[in-house]
Amino acid sequence: MDTTYEAIARLTQLKADYGLIASEAAQAQIERINTSMIIEQMIDELVEKGQVEKIKTLERDIDRVNNFSTIEHEQIKGEPQVVGLRYFNVLWQILKELWPLIR
Repeated sequence: MDTTYEAIARLTQLKADYGLIASEAAQAQIERINTSMIIEQMIDELVEKGQVEKIKTLERDIDRVNNFSTIEHEQIKGEPQVVGLRYFNVLWQILKELWPLIR
């Protein structure tokens, strides 16, 4: 999951760098991703310790990460009819360029 979160954060930053979404919206999304990774780690630790019932104490944090406005959601998505990044296409292009370097 960390790889997915990190990829989404990088793509969000790229969208901000190229002016496809507002920098503030990108930073808010990246902060949520980072918080999600921390919460995920906390949940994993609780499960490993057999303290599953304590996951309920994270409910407020989980809700805070999951709740954001429709406007912010639209900004993160971008304007599909104008630009809209296709994440897998971008990832594929990056891999094609890097493949000769990492082989």
